[in-house]
Amino acid sequence: MAILAEAPPLSMVDVADGGTTRTADSFERIGWMLAALTVALFGFRLWAGASLYPWLSIAAPLLVLSGLAGVACAWTLEGRRARAFRLALAPLWLAGFAGYCLLVTTGMPGYGTDALALNQQAAAGLLHGLSAYCASFAHVLEHFMVRQEYETWRRNGH
Repeated sequence: MAILAEAPPLSMVDVADGGTTRTADSFERIGWMLAALTVALFGFRLWAGASLYPWLSIAAPLLVLSGLAGVACAWTLEGRRARAFRLALAPLWLAGFAGYCLLVTTGMPGYGTDALALNQQAAAGLLHGLSAYCASFAHVLEHFMVRQEYETWRRNGH
């Protein structure tokens, strides 16, 4: 009992300030680290699309390097430098997201298989009163931007 009486009492401010501030700071740093990793991942995605848009061969590595540097900055910077890092990371994230949206909408196929394109055309024809067995589907694969590697092969291999 004497040991408990000699210890100074902890105030609620000491307890709340000591643990909560550190935990909140850690969660904030984890959030910024994930945002920086997302910038790097957008850069890797854009790098794959450099054959469609040559300017991506410059932008993609810059996003990757910025994102990886951002991971280190999320854990090492304090105060004003941390705020500057966060202000710089937001436009990089938006640029990466915009570039990825550009690739998705213009460079990737509408369907990853010919079956979906053929089924959609058959359903659209049925809504107009056409039989799927009598209609021509010659233009369907080009219309729905199905790449050649997603087409089902015939018995002769083509």
